[in-house]
Amino acid sequence: MSSTMNTAPKTERIISQPFDPLIRLPQVLQILPIGKSSFWKMIAEGRAPRGIKLGKKLQLGN
Repeated sequence: MSSTMNTAPKTERIISQPFDPLIRLPQVLQILPIGKSSFWKMIAEGRAPRGIKLGKKLQLGN
């Protein structure tokens, strides 16, 4: 392995990529192979985190 190889440390690569942990329900349903009612049931049972209300009509999950 050559000592002239210029690679960024792992932490730099991770930090440089944007990441938003808050997602909306349609995004959740694209990730999980379940329906809306099943997801709401998981929240009621405590198996999924509750969302964060950002307004009267906007709630995001974390």
